[in-house]
Amino acid sequence: RQHPGRRVDAAHQPKAPGDAAPWVLARAGLLDGYRATVHWEDLEDLAASHPEIDVVPDRFVIDRNRVTISGAAPAADFMLHLIRSRHGAALARQVAASFLATMRNGSEPQIGEAQDPALDPRVAQALARMEARIDAPEPASATARAVGISPRRLEALFRTALGTSPAAHALDLRLQAARRMLTDTRHPVAEVALRTGFSSPSTLSRAFRARFGQPPGSLR
Repeated sequence: RQHPGRRVDAAHQPKAPGDAAPWVLARAGLLDGYRATVHWEDLEDLAASHPEIDVVPDRFVIDRNRVTISGAAPAADFMLHLIRSRHGAALARQVAASFLATMRNGSEPQIGEAQDPALDPRVAQALARMEARIDAPEPASATARAVGISPRRLEALFRTALGTSPAAHALDLRLQAARRMLTDTRHPVAEVALRTGFSSPSTLSRAFRARFGQPPGSLR
């Protein structure tokens, strides 16, 4: 019996998955020979497990009749791209304004340079460092030093822009990454802890329970 995904493929219908869905298409062989993207945490894993796919770190990728999207926020970018291409830039700007969103190209990187341009550039740099160091977090003082300001100044900028401290935001990024790995992968809790910068599963469990009100194992 023909795989249902193959029947859709035969009809040349575009696929427009979001977040973890590129894995489904990859495992079905529907991305072989195509450029594709996935959430930045999974880029290396997807490329290693599916070398037949040209995996790129873009926010979204359109390759012939395939569309892959790297997450929830890039899905909005893709929506605005469709509106702009079909109905013009003026309408796309109106829609973006109604969502308080910034129009971005699919080829922009998922982290780093893709930060909201309305942010103070030092906050944007700090956020990029935090996102790139999920598995090896650094103290807020080191982040401040890297972006050329004092820890107190970085704290004030974060409070103004995000309503939280640099340390709290970095921890939340790691916990969100851990929750996503627990729901979207089969990695053991110990490996999830390692990949998100926690010294042990018990350390992850305490922080996870404090943040989400349940232990990591409850998501399995």
